[in-house]
Amino acid sequence: MEKKHINRLLAALVALSLLLFAVLAGWLIYDHTHAASFSGQPMQQASKYMLYVGTNDPATHTQPVPTEEMKAQVDTICEKHVEGFTVFRANGNWFDATGTQVREDTLVYCFYNATDDQIKAVMDEVLGTFHQSALVLEKTDADIIFYSGNARQ
Repeated sequence: MEKKHINRLLAALVALSLLLFAVLAGWLIYDHTHAASFSGQPMQQASKYMLYVGTNDPATHTQPVPTEEMKAQVDTICEKHVEGFTVFRANGNWFDATGTQVREDTLVYCFYNATDDQIKAVMDEVLGTFHQSALVLEKTDADIIFYSGNARQ
């Protein structure tokens, strides 16, 4: 009798393991991007670009152009190359090649629905206009939605 219970228990454990495996395998191969939604509106995958533009001159570590003026000029550059963006100000802090600590106002631009070529065109023009030695670009894949209110049924 005890052997019967052990066999049933083993059979139940094997069945439970197979069920758990099937559920996990289904979850792993399921395309969550297309199924995900927010208030009935579908999520979509897009590249998210975050561009960090320091406002200091790289040689003197001083700011030759006021932040708001530089922002207006970079905004104009962005408008030529992309459909839209979000911009905000941040405080940058880094060490140059000599170990000198540099603090500067930083403009941070966020782009969706842009291509690598469009972002490169923005960066090339910003580098040339402001004689920057480098810009920082962060590119990530993101699930996004352009939310337009509750979905109407």
